[in-house]
Amino acid sequence: MRRKIFLMMAGLLAAYLLVLYTFQEKFYFWPTKGYRPPTEAGFPFYEKALTMADGTTGMVWYAEGRKEMPSILFLHGNAYQLEKFAPLLMPYVDKGYSVYMLEYRGFGGVAGKPSQENMFSDATVVFDWIKSRSETPVVVYGYSFGCAVAMGLTLHRTPDAVILQAPFASLIQRVKGKPVPFASYLLKAPFASDKAVQHYTNPLLIVHGTQDTLIPVHHAQVLFHLSGSPDKTFVPFDGKGHRFFFDGTAMPTIEKWIDNRFKKGGA
Repeated sequence: MRRKIFLMMAGLLAAYLLVLYTFQEKFYFWPTKGYRPPTEAGFPFYEKALTMADGTTGMVWYAEGRKEMPSILFLHGNAYQLEKFAPLLMPYVDKGYSVYMLEYRGFGGVAGKPSQENMFSDATVVFDWIKSRSETPVVVYGYSFGCAVAMGLTLHRTPDAVILQAPFASLIQRVKGKPVPFASYLLKAPFASDKAVQHYTNPLLIVHGTQDTLIPVHHAQVLFHLSGSPDKTFVPFDGKGHRFFFDGTAMPTIEKWIDNRFKKGGA
């Protein structure tokens, strides 16, 4: 009887682990499938199809700014799509920055499935395309899961500056904080920003809400302390949660930080 119970429990555990491993991306990627091009959505962005490193077709929305202003490559989180984030980037466009937004595979308008490999690779292709179009500094700006993509990009290229808003230290550390047994041991990709940040030495800004319950602020503190940059800044936003990106609270801080480094007469 005990052996039968043991075998049944072992079988249930094996089935649980198999499902967790096979379908894990569905737990941390929540793409929105519907899509409207920027002209239909009412935003002054252009839509650009780019050929990625593996020959597939990716997509970027971009708005050209003033030649003397830095370019911003924005990498969004693990949900929604470009249409959701476009209005939050418009203040940067209005101030004259060139703004580029990469859409991930499997998200609105783009075929395929997101993965660490293709997210890092696609971001690198977009970064190179931006560099080929302009000699202005390129600031890579990640929000939430996009922070991991930003740090993954730094493994292949060296942005002039990186901004991380509400980052996690690594997906492994993030999953360890969840009540999902064995999940951290089965991850197909670690999204290890805590390792990448040690090798990135250009200017780094990290902003995080102190009341973020989705990704607790200690993740940002870990990245800040591990950072190898001699020019690193951490700004906690008291009382703010994970979605404070959407209320624009951090924009004045971010804009001032960029201007101090790249505007004539700045630091």
